[in-house]
Amino acid sequence: MICSNNSEIFNGPYAQSIRGHHVDYVFGDEVASYPDRSDNYVIWFRDVVSRVADSKIKKIAAVSTPIDPSDLITVLCEREKAWTSRTYPAIVDKNGKAAIAPYKDGISIWEERFPMENLMEELTIQGDENFERNYQCNPKAQIAGAIFKTKNISAGWDYDRTFSDPQEGGLVFIGADFAMSEDIRADETAFVVIEKVAEKIVVRHMESGRGWSVDTCIQKLKDLYEIHKPYQIILDKSNVGNHITNKLLLDGIPAIAQPFGATSRRVILSVLKVVISNEKLILPYSNDDLNAQNYTDKLTHQLNGFREERSKLSDMPIIRSKADHDDLAMALGLAMKGASEQDTGLEGFGGQADDEINQLRDTGSQLFSEPRRIEQFIKDLNPKNRVNQNR
Repeated sequence: MICSNNSEIFNGPYAQSIRGHHVDYVFGDEVASYPDRSDNYVIWFRDVVSRVADSKIKKIAAVSTPIDPSDLITVLCEREKAWTSRTYPAIVDKNGKAAIAPYKDGISIWEERFPMENLMEELTIQGDENFERNYQCNPKAQIAGAIFKTKNISAGWDYDRTFSDPQEGGLVFIGADFAMSEDIRADETAFVVIEKVAEKIVVRHMESGRGWSVDTCIQKLKDLYEIHKPYQIILDKSNVGNHITNKLLLDGIPAIAQPFGATSRRVILSVLKVVISNEKLILPYSNDDLNAQNYTDKLTHQLNGFREERSKLSDMPIIRSKADHDDLAMALGLAMKGASEQDTGLEGFGGQADDEINQLRDTGSQLFSEPRRIEQFIKDLNPKNRVNQNR
């Protein structure tokens, strides 16, 4: 569209083709849903931002409803200091801040356009989770149907911790999830290093890549072994996992291949569920380590993507991932399952009471398909209320 002052306005797709344009002003709509999250929004930061580098105005603006704590709009608002942001929740308190559910003392931010009566009706229609995200602009709102709560995951973000921090004397485990495809839409091979420290599980390192050869994977795991000295490396047995496990064992590296069928996957997610719901997972998120921040964002997005649904064929509960990828999440789960099965003799999580575990198990979910093992995991790691029976 060409305006009367000869200004030109055009609409373009969010893609690398944006490189072909040099403009004075860029406006991004619904940027939280942009599809290159797994590549750290490279199109936005490399291609879009550079379009105005040589212009006189040099302005870029974006608007969006948040999706989760690691989406692009939240990154721009909370992490990128060069950006100025404003948030406009539909219901505010007397101080102009976002009102807290059930919004009894809240008022509409724009009563003439959005009367409170209409907003309350919309709350009933959309439900608490969707209303908090769509109207209250809360990126940490629970995602409907997700098995991991966003608030429990983000509670573990440690803004003072980096990947380079020294270990703290706990036992270290490495999880490895393999993917051999080089297709850009395929999962990546992912390695996650954790340390069991007192009442916490601390993520020490994460890395992932696409199209790594078998020899590359073996060498990377050897390098991680030399750096972190893990008690055990737990590898996805499918694909090339069994072969890599044997190669590592020949070099004297403690490795074990974990079956990765539907039952094993449920058990892995069960362990993750217990640790995350108790807010015992610590994720590095220091501004001094952008690599750690990027990987924590990826992992958060992947964990938020797991949903419990009913199979259309069997009507049985099944777990599906709605995220683009789940490689980091499953590598973390493998490491966590390895930790749960070892008698480490360490002080533990200070965890969940038996009645709370039973309540989780009795919801009808198939997540806790091995309840005795998971209950024992919590009991063995709870120094406050019990004695470790395995010591």
